[in-house]
Amino acid sequence: MSRLSQAVNSRKGGGNGSVNIELTLDQKSVNDLIRKFQKFGLEFDRRTKLSIGRRVANKTIVPLAKSKAPVAEKAYKRYVKRSAGGASLGLRAEKGKDTVPGTLKRSIKAITFRRSDSVFAGPKVKGKDAAWYGHFQEFGTKGGQGNGKEGISAVNYMSEAYNQSKGIVKSMLVSEAEAFLKRKAKRLKLTMK
Repeated sequence: MSRLSQAVNSRKGGGNGSVNIELTLDQKSVNDLIRKFQKFGLEFDRRTKLSIGRRVANKTIVPLAKSKAPVAEKAYKRYVKRSAGGASLGLRAEKGKDTVPGTLKRSIKAITFRRSDSVFAGPKVKGKDAAWYGHFQEFGTKGGQGNGKEGISAVNYMSEAYNQSKGIVKSMLVSEAEAFLKRKAKRLKLTMK
């Protein structure tokens, strides 16, 4: 709960290939929230933190990023690797495997990972509506290295969404945690200890 992070995979990042931008609440705010939970005899555990973080991300950063994400003008075929060297041989996906416009926009979600207490906002790269190419749109690419092709220009949809929403996210984290506590106390009919 003390962090709500936004991540987009990138070639420009550090050693692990990602760029992380974190919003951190001051320790006083976090301690106040923990005390409020303890007054009702509730734990401020990982599950609670992630629930609150996802809720805030889905109300702030995710809609902004979706509104700024670029959308293709028409459907396009994606290349698939059917065997060793399949993509380089120019094999295309089977009929009906067109990538429809708006895949990047649909793939932007609040994401959690098993080994992290943080909530990340960005394009999902696996599963339905996977937009593995989101980092190309965010940061752009170089030209085609001597073959005359031009690269992709940077759109910065995630960075802009982060910059516009970071002020409200901090206040929303605290208010959403308090609302979560009230709902839980009401549902369980708890009183302060």
